[in-house]
Amino acid sequence: MLIAAMTIVFSLFFKASALSSAYTLGFSFIAALGLMHFQVSHSWLPQLSMMNASAVVILLGLLLMTEGILAYRTAHLRTSPAMVMSARGLLIGQQRANRLWLLPLVLLMPAGEFTSSLPWWPVLQVHDQSFSFILIPYIIGFGQRIQGSLPIVSIQITARRILMLGLAVALLGAASIWFEPIAWGAVLIAVIGRAFLSWKQRVNDNAAPFYFSKRNQGLMVLGIIPNTPAADLKSLRSEKSSQK
Repeated sequence: MLIAAMTIVFSLFFKASALSSAYTLGFSFIAALGLMHFQVSHSWLPQLSMMNASAVVILLGLLLMTEGILAYRTAHLRTSPAMVMSARGLLIGQQRANRLWLLPLVLLMPAGEFTSSLPWWPVLQVHDQSFSFILIPYIIGFGQRIQGSLPIVSIQITARRILMLGLAVALLGAASIWFEPIAWGAVLIAVIGRAFLSWKQRVNDNAAPFYFSKRNQGLMVLGIIPNTPAADLKSLRSEKSSQK
């Protein structure tokens, strides 16, 4: 419920990048700690008292790794072209990647009223506790603006960095099994690290020469309108065409 609420809140930014697991799950973890600290969870969300911080952080790391893998493989496909005015008053082109992926997330939850009302639901016994499998549709978002290079180059660089961040968070989550405060630091690293990667990409992209700009010779293909002569010619985005 808390994750769903955070997903709704971050979706109000109307940016796919705001739905990264670093923000939705990371801030859900921070909110859960706050609710437990002020003892609000006992009346609103009694299940929070059974939250395993290490498991949540490991899951956060795995979801960040998943975001990196999905972005590396597919985020550069079907980017949206745009024309904007630069600070120098030049008309330049951009490519914008906004991707959302819906993942079937299977979690182990403490067995309670849900399983008691469904006796056929599979239950896993661990020592003296019972856990049930819950299927949750989980949304992962990725967004990036590119104007200084090919979309595939810029996006895959960011995706590799997200993958490494997720790996670091997952390892810290595993280490927190023996020392729980590490989990709190790992969540902060995930949130701040993901925001830093977006900021770093934007700074590098702004510093690079405009890739989609007016050329002295030839034209740079920014986008292709379906059912047009350009589509019939099978022109490619980011392709340079020239006239003789």
